[in-house]
Amino acid sequence: MKNYNTLIRILSITICIVLVACVAATSLMFVFGVKADIYVLPSRDKDQSTPARLGTTFDYGDSYIYQMLFFCDSVMAGITEFDIINNENDVITGKRGDLPLDFNISTTEVNKKDLDGKTQSIIDLVKLQKPRYLLISVGINNGVEHCAEEKFKQYYTKLVEAIRAESPQTHIILQSVFPVSKQASKSNPSRSNEKIDAANVWIEELCVSLSLRYLNTAEILKNDKGALDPTFDSGDGIRLNEKGYRAVIAYIKTHGYK
Repeated sequence: MKNYNTLIRILSITICIVLVACVAATSLMFVFGVKADIYVLPSRDKDQSTPARLGTTFDYGDSYIYQMLFFCDSVMAGITEFDIINNENDVITGKRGDLPLDFNISTTEVNKKDLDGKTQSIIDLVKLQKPRYLLISVGINNGVEHCAEEKFKQYYTKLVEAIRAESPQTHIILQSVFPVSKQASKSNPSRSNEKIDAANVWIEELCVSLSLRYLNTAEILKNDKGALDPTFDSGDGIRLNEKGYRAVIAYIKTHGYK
């Protein structure tokens, strides 16, 4: 009986301590203005699909690629180093090979000149060619590194609106920024995979708000740690090798615009 009473006293004391702790925690949260739902804040899940995301389709084939103009930074432009696509003249990047995402992106000189040898911008090319599909793949050059969300979206929006003004029938696809290797992410935090993932969320949100389509190519390039799979790494941790670019083109063909 004595042991039973001792056990009851211990349980009672334990319950009192727990109740006091709960009351104290609630009081502190009230005093400091902290809400209980801070631990379950709504998140913008980088893996959550939206209606703008292109899903799996049948293989659209080479004819689909032939109808596409690529406007990209140096990472995607690396595809021209391999015999992967036949329309390499339709891979448009900056005059020096890179393509900074900034306020001047729609008017910056690109690597293709007109018939008179004059430099052009992407707007000049779109106005002339009126491509059926335009795949835009920018954001690694002076994008992820230097732009917060507001500026990032402003620059992209300005580019899209300028293109639509010249070729309203062109179907615009925004491609995700490619992941970088674990080492590249660690050595350059301003271009880390965490920042790239955040930028890809912004790009997909833009596709929703601007009625564009989003191509989540990054998903096939990642390993289980969320970094660039070594089998696709060219060696610098950023650009792809031939296998990587072939995987990208295969993904584009099997996630066609519809």
